Amino acid sequence: MTKNISTFNLTTLQKILISIGISQTEAETYLLLLKNPKHTVTSLAINLGIHRNYVYVALEQLQLFGLVEFLKNYSGKIIVSDPAKVLLLISKKKLDLEVNFSMYSELLPSLNNIYEQPEKRNIKVFKDKNKLLGLLYEIYSKPVGEIYFFGGDDIFVENVSETFLKYAVDQRVENNNFIKIITTEPAIFLQKNTQEDKAFLREWKILPRGIFLSGSFHIFSNTVVFWNPAMNEATWIEDKSISDIQKSMFEMLWKFL
Repeated sequence: MTKNISTFNLTTLQKILISIGISQTEAETYLLLLKNPKHTVTSLAINLGIHRNYVYVALEQLQLFGLVEFLKNYSGKIIVSDPAKVLLLISKKKLDLEVNFSMYSELLPSLNNIYEQPEKRNIKVFKDKNKLLGLLYEIYSKPVGEIYFFGGDDIFVENVSETFLKYAVDQRVENNNFIKIITTEPAIFLQKNTQEDKAFLREWKILPRGIFLSGSFHIFSNTVVFWNPAMNEATWIEDKSISDIQKSMFEMLWKFL
């Protein structure tokens, strides 16, 4: 989302950035990202009126300064850094330190207002059997929309009663959460209830024979839960970028099965 910042503040910040060794193009690139962190290389090139190659150079230089993280081999994702990092650059460069530090300190509150803090990653590990049961129930008992499951059902068949599984499925259906499943043979629980797929709000596909999976995972909302049957544990990771990657991999495999 584009955010507002006064022309005075933009001009002042640009002067400060240039004074510590950042080029005008690099400064303009950083300011555009502060105003709208969803910019891509293409949209930056359009806004700056330059070729994409020059944007790549600017982003790589800004990354050296620590002002952006440019994941060139990760779909070209750009993550803009906290504006407070400029203060560190001023201190390191020691160029007009007193004036720049004072100017930027006054400017920082307004910059923080437009800076969108990156989403924090929430990671939890569950090891106790009862906690695993509670986690499975939590996944199915909330209205999260579509759920994806990949892997064998051994961690559930071995540790969860069929009665509990049916109860969890009932909760998922009650919350209108459709599930897509990619699993291995023998898919014990699914095979017992093949005729009820539509009522159970699910689609499922079986991986080719001979494939052995050492773990499995659920994807829902912005969360991935990895199940490790060997350790009898589960790891919950709440992070949009990770869940998006897992979803795209799942959907790609789904098309080929």
